[in-house]
Amino acid sequence: MKNKKDTSFCPDELRPLFKMVNKLPQDLNKFENDLNQIYTRGFAEFQKAGQPDTKNLGLFYAPNEVDSIRVQSKHCKLLRQQIPPELAAFYNEFFESNDFFNALFQLRLLINEKRTLLTIIQSFQGWDKGYNRQLIPQPTFNLEVPLSAFSFNEDTSLALLSFRVLEILTKDKIPIKRIRICRACKNIFWAKRSDSPTCSKKCLNTFNKRKSRNIQQGEKYIKQYNEGVENLKKLKKEQNGNPSLIQKQIAQLDNLRFKLEMLRREYVTLQTPEQ
Repeated sequence: MKNKKDTSFCPDELRPLFKMVNKLPQDLNKFENDLNQIYTRGFAEFQKAGQPDTKNLGLFYAPNEVDSIRVQSKHCKLLRQQIPPELAAFYNEFFESNDFFNALFQLRLLINEKRTLLTIIQSFQGWDKGYNRQLIPQPTFNLEVPLSAFSFNEDTSLALLSFRVLEILTKDKIPIKRIRICRACKNIFWAKRSDSPTCSKKCLNTFNKRKSRNIQQGEKYIKQYNEGVENLKKLKKEQNGNPSLIQKQIAQLDNLRFKLEMLRREYVTLQTPEQ
């Protein structure tokens, strides 16, 4: 019977944030590089159209309004083709108004939000072990996010545009242990139950199938490893044992240990053999 006390619901302010960051491609570095290339081409074309205006909070507009609209429209289309359709729909207001630089800026902020979340999750997982909690009761970690941006509110106060996730997570003391990466689809999600490894029933079925398949593969590796250990013992006992054969056997064992360790990290039911 499920323990109702173990059930926790995602805070309302986190739902839209999870929804947005999960629309980003899994490979953030490649996606960001693609955005940078689009920006470089767009900025270069603005330079050809006229002298950039750096007074407008760092945004670049050609003095000729016709050229400005033409260039932004062209690169808005390129940017829209580069990003996932669901993400493009969310930033549709910028694309409809041909606001190329603002659209690009908002995408970069979203990338930073996801990187921040991933860093927090991974840092917590590294600490959330019995021995770590005993040694380091209150750990600290660094966030290395390259883009920090500010804007002015209507009352002329200063607003931090990035790190929205930090404001949400620290304001109401939200338990980080409930924020996880789905073991199947790799999306960020809120674990309704403390033992939830995935974000949905569909992903749980996928995860269990992969787990079963990988356990079978792991058992095969363990059998090969044990046979390799016995073979290595025989090679060492033989008089004038061939050094090249011994080294080859050791390399095969190291390779099997590496494969088992990779499986163990994903599915902790497997035990990597001792050296």
